[in-house]
Amino acid sequence: MTERDLTRYDAACRAVAESRSVDEAKEIRDRAVAMAVYARQAENHELEADAIEIRLRATRRLDQLRQAQKEGVGLNPGGRPRKTGVSATPVLPTLDSQGIDKNLAKQARILGALSEEKFEQAVTDARTATTRAFRNVINAVAIERERESYRSRIERGATVADLEALAAAGKKFGVTHGEGLATEIGRRQR
Repeated sequence: MTERDLTRYDAACRAVAESRSVDEAKEIRDRAVAMAVYARQAENHELEADAIEIRLRATRRLDQLRQAQKEGVGLNPGGRPRKTGVSATPVLPTLDSQGIDKNLAKQARILGALSEEKFEQAVTDARTATTRAFRNVINAVAIERERESYRSRIERGATVADLEALAAAGKKFGVTHGEGLATEIGRRQR
């Protein structure tokens, strides 16, 4: 990672930590999701891992802001609004009004419930999984190439060289005797 990339990464992490509204944290998270997609397409695995980490931190920040709202003005209780007159309680923002679907809210609650130590371990695991996913793709391609080579040999049939190599390796095979076949052919000819 270059000095410039490190500066941008640190700035993104600071922006997540300093975000004061759900909109700010969600905007950072959405940009991190897009950045991870672009990084994956460009095969820049370090940038992809950074984007995933920023996404995790921004998602957790959403829950921290939700908890602060709960302690401050309170959360929207949901349900059907009253039909009679003006409500005595102020209208509180809903998850939907803030652009947060139930899946994102669940992810934020899960990450928000983790201790700082466990969250940092989850971030490390996510970065490792990103790198591991790259290695798995490379291994899968290598395996597929070997399988393709094997399939092409099978289509042509075994060559004498293949049989000699197997014999030199000490491979033993069962033998089918042609005796039974010759007897059957002789019977049919009569």
